[in-house]
Amino acid sequence: MLNKKKIQVFLSYSRDDKKIADRLGSDLSSHGIDIWIDDKNISLGESILSGIQEGLNSSDYLLLLLTPKAIASQWVKTEWLTKFSKQVQSGSIQVIPLMMEDCELPLFLLDRKYADFRKSYEDGLSTLLSCLNEVKIVTTTAVGNVYDYTVDLLEDLKGEFISLPSYRRLCIINILKKLPRSGKKVRLESFKPKVPIRSIYDHILSIAHSADCLMPTFNHGLPEEETSELARCIAYHELNEVILGDIPVYTSLSLKERKTARILAEERLRTVLPNERERIANEFIWMYLSDQNRASMMQYIEMKKNASQNIYLFFHLLDKIDPIIAVWRYLFYFRGRLEGGGSKVFLRKLKHFFENPEVKKIVNNFGKDDRILQLVTLLQDRSRAIQYYESRDEFYKNENLFGVPLQVFKKLIEGRELIFVEQGQI
Repeated sequence: MLNKKKIQVFLSYSRDDKKIADRLGSDLSSHGIDIWIDDKNISLGESILSGIQEGLNSSDYLLLLLTPKAIASQWVKTEWLTKFSKQVQSGSIQVIPLMMEDCELPLFLLDRKYADFRKSYEDGLSTLLSCLNEVKIVTTTAVGNVYDYTVDLLEDLKGEFISLPSYRRLCIINILKKLPRSGKKVRLESFKPKVPIRSIYDHILSIAHSADCLMPTFNHGLPEEETSELARCIAYHELNEVILGDIPVYTSLSLKERKTARILAEERLRTVLPNERERIANEFIWMYLSDQNRASMMQYIEMKKNASQNIYLFFHLLDKIDPIIAVWRYLFYFRGRLEGGGSKVFLRKLKHFFENPEVKKIVNNFGKDDRILQLVTLLQDRSRAIQYYESRDEFYKNENLFGVPLQVFKKLIEGRELIFVEQGQI
């Protein structure tokens, strides 16, 4: 997890521009940025030049408010061309010109990109804040596996929330833990005995677990250094569900089923192309993230745009086979407890997960290892699933059916528990 120190900026301005300088200082302070400004940081009787030098030495950025009055002032002609220009040229502080009004730039600022406040103060402020808070995401392979790295990314998101002017905080991770996987919810809602429903949060960690199980076995075309970026795809791909709700793609839902799944907005949302509604929801959530997580989310969005990359193709494959893996995990988790409705009735309720042709289509498109298709063919065989539930030992005698070593299959299905929907209001 990344901890950022508080940013400090030195605000330089002409006395004639004090009103706008005070406004800017107040706005930056409200965003958690420390402001060095002379009338607040230099006490009566202190040396102005010494105070300025101390302020410059302790600041990360030098903000220069540029107006015709500032350019014409004696302050610019003396201090900017001596104290400030030396600081800038030495690289000891990063200078950001703020173009408040049309004016001619001093020579030592001609090659500097400025934040433009001339047409819109708010546009200029947004540009400046984005620059001050920019965080570079560095790919790392220090974490040993996809699951651990995914957990780390989700931990970073735990404090993130959406806060609307007329509504309370919507904590992103908490909502993902309380949102059901709608496909299973609508199909199992009437099943007896009552079966708890897995959460979207479970889906995220389940994909990460599958990655660690299958990557050492299959040819996937991913270099080792891209493992962390696969985890980023996994951690961020379902954030849009906080806004959209989980809308099953393969089968349509009746009004009653939509109410059961708590996705009443589906009728309207489905008039928008899936990629478009995901993009809009992701961009909405992005606005509320911290700068660190904004950068991380943008990295995921760029990977999604380039959907032909091996890293995204493999993630997409894991994402699409996860629902059927979860059905088998239910069979393992509830073995011996489905007798009231019967395993066959249970699996009949979930038949769409076995019939979904999109899964094999995506496997064929990936096309890097025929054994993945063998595995998926087994997972989508309902008769084999019934055998697994009723007689696990007998089922495991058929080792050649799996497309993967038996121990890998066991780890994939039985190596982690399901995480069910947390109770409580969203």
